[in-house]
Amino acid sequence: ALPAAPLLEACFQALGFSTKPLDAGEVKAQYRRMARVMHPDNGGTQEAFSALSENYNACLRALGI
Repeated sequence: ALPAAPLLEACFQALGFSTKPLDAGEVKAQYRRMARVMHPDNGGTQEAFSALSENYNACLRALGI
């Protein structure tokens, strides 16, 4: 089951989208940009990186991927 609509919007916003992304490619590109910054090896925290990964997966599920 998909998360509730407000939760989905929060997932997209956490990845930096102000509107629903058009496709998986857009989500993947944004995730990679943010992952470079948030990864623990690059000065980010494990918690922030884990949250980013969870939001990325939720976005993909919301897009039916």
